[in-house]
Amino acid sequence: MGLKVVSKEGDFMSMALRCMEDTDVKVYIEETLYKKAYEGIVPKVDSATGLDIKSGDVIVFDMVGAGDGADVLLKKGYNVVSGSSIADKMELDRPYGAKLMEDTHIQVPPTYEFDDFDEGKAFIEKTMKCYVFKPNGNIDLELTFVPSSPEGLLAMWRYLSSKCEKGTTFELQEKVDGVEMSTEGWFTGDHFLLPINSTMEEKKLGTGGTGQNTGCMGNVVWFWDDQTSVFLYEYLFKPLEPFLKKHGYVGPLDINGIWNDQGIWALEWTARFGYDAVQAMSRLIKGSLFQFLRDYKKMDRMPVEANPDIYSMTTRLCIPPYPYKKETVPVVPILGLTKAIKDNVYLADAMIDSDGELSTSGSDGYVMSIGEHGFDLPRIRRKIYSIMEEIDLPSKIYRTDIGERVIKQRPEIESIIRKLIKSRR
Repeated sequence: MGLKVVSKEGDFMSMALRCMEDTDVKVYIEETLYKKAYEGIVPKVDSATGLDIKSGDVIVFDMVGAGDGADVLLKKGYNVVSGSSIADKMELDRPYGAKLMEDTHIQVPPTYEFDDFDEGKAFIEKTMKCYVFKPNGNIDLELTFVPSSPEGLLAMWRYLSSKCEKGTTFELQEKVDGVEMSTEGWFTGDHFLLPINSTMEEKKLGTGGTGQNTGCMGNVVWFWDDQTSVFLYEYLFKPLEPFLKKHGYVGPLDINGIWNDQGIWALEWTARFGYDAVQAMSRLIKGSLFQFLRDYKKMDRMPVEANPDIYSMTTRLCIPPYPYKKETVPVVPILGLTKAIKDNVYLADAMIDSDGELSTSGSDGYVMSIGEHGFDLPRIRRKIYSIMEEIDLPSKIYRTDIGERVIKQRPEIESIIRKLIKSRR
């Protein structure tokens, strides 16, 4: 029995490393750019067939896009976590994902699909509402554009259209005011486990939400108490259970949305592990991470404490030219890691070099995340940023405001949820 990981860009590697304490691990990384990641740290193979999958193995698909292969293994009875063709469709086909939300009574901001940029521009000029531009498919994150006004979107229109390949379809989604938060449940193949967790994530490169959209620069995760978890389960996840069971999905499912007094306005699915939320969430699991991945489908509830006052936070540490993948990333020593902070470090763009020393691997410049958890969020932040200062890397990049939004906006989220619970009694 072991852990076999089918990876696109090595996203699950830090989790695989932690599983090596309890089982044998093999990883296949598909993208050439990331082949050197974790060289000399985690055992890797050159092809998916080299994983030598056997009965009893836990098989992780760490990104959407390989769902057909996951389906084959699921139908053969293998223990697959987070991977299926329906997960690919939910996340990558935005119109399909939005229709599923509506069919399961999750409200979605008014959304309009186009396959012609001239028609899209004319629609904005006619309505003069503020829309979020979302290209369909697995398109670069930089092309999802959230304007502050209709005029701002129109001013960016030529640039956005020039960056999209011919034939790209896109959505214009009305911008909704409120608090952005994602909410996740773990589906066993039959039902979701309680408690439910939520994440507040910062996606932009720079402190204060400035610069390039990277997908994640840091986040804070917590599990809700049982009363709130039951509400979130019934409100968001219970209606999905027949659909997910029918299509054979097993794993985490996240609904990202804007919360206000009307409830959640769902924006997108994450039908897979979310990065770096899974690193933060894993710190709250009691016992072995591998045992959890192996056995959670048989559990009655998540092996965590249902206490919303316990936080787990991760923050990314990067070097230039991150997040620009097309530019050359330097291979440089990673200094400043000590045994005392080993448990706090989640390596990413890292390897053991020819001299036997830890260095960057030259993939994309996202070098590591630093994590900590506990009851005191300000203390957690201080611990993480003190470690950041210890790490010696040239031109290191990290946001200094991760967690601040939770401190400011968590009370508003709790107030919204209390009102929603009361209104449904």
